[in-house]
Amino acid sequence: MNYVNVSEANRQASQLQARANLVRSVRERIEQYRIDLGVQWRASEMATIEQALAQIIAELNSIARELDAMGNDIQTRAPQVLRQQQLITAQAELRNAEIALNNANNVFRNANNELRNATTQLNRLRQQLNANLGDPRLRAAQAAVTRAQTSVTTAQTRVRQATVTRNTIAARVRALS
Repeated sequence: MNYVNVSEANRQASQLQARANLVRSVRERIEQYRIDLGVQWRASEMATIEQALAQIIAELNSIARELDAMGNDIQTRAPQVLRQQQLITAQAELRNAEIALNNANNVFRNANNELRNATTQLNRLRQQLNANLGDPRLRAAQAAVTRAQTSVTTAQTRVRQATVTRNTIAARVRALS
């Protein structure tokens, strides 16, 4: 996701405010021109000219206010949008971490069931063979138990790692909320 560049937004807002100042400067020159014209020229069409200049001045005031408002909006909203984007990303990461944690828990449960089944099979074989240590079925059952124990240990490690990841991301989501 491309995040809002707050510095660039502030630069653009400053440009809008600079343009608003330029518009105000033009308005002030026109205002001064209108005053000077009114003092120097006493013709019948002066009322129409004054009215047209007053309308231009009012329009320039409106444009300057709009430019200022847009600049202020940009400066206010850019950090809010950035924060919202970061929150959305963190929430997606949290969902992915929760899925990974659920998957790790499923692997752990399956490995635990495998260990339980292998242990049950081993105990049954021990009872049946009752001291015949050379029987290949007993060795195979012991190997299955060892593999299952390794699977459980690996699954426990994955669950711990997934839990830490999920908790870290959840803390980030809470901080952004």
